Amino acid sequence: MFYKTLNGARFAGYIQSLIYSSGQNDINPYDYLHQILLHQHLINKNNADQWLPWHYKTAIQRLDPGKGCQDDSS
Repeated sequence: MFYKTLNGARFAGYIQSLIYSSGQNDINPYDYLHQILLHQHLINKNNADQWLPWHYKTAIQRLDPGKGCQDDSS
């Protein structure tokens, strides 16, 4: 409703959906988005489902099994 373009509104919808989905799954939205931005070079259309809020910690552990995810607060 208050976006300059339809593309901007669509993108905002995607981000808002990720934030809302994170909250609904007891995941800190800030930590989730932070990890997505840190690992954006690894995410593509073939593995995007592995980076959804309820799967992203597993994806990070697969990258470095000893390190795990930074947000152990949840």
